[in-house]
Amino acid sequence: MSYKLEIQKSADELVQIYTELEEANKKLKMLLSGEEQDEAKLLLQTREASRKIAELTAKIVTILDKR
Repeated sequence: MSYKLEIQKSADELVQIYTELEEANKKLKMLLSGEEQDEAKLLLQTREASRKIAELTAKIVTILDKR
């Protein structure tokens, strides 16, 4: 795979990850704004959103480390 093609593939992955990261961040902000009243459900959903953000951040680091 040519270097230029690898860079484009990485850029495409980063755009996709960024989009997912924005969605997870929006969900987390919504959860923390108090729209959800059930504390146990809020905790679970917050944990899931935080986990998703951590996974996406790790993917970004992996892509950037390849360079």
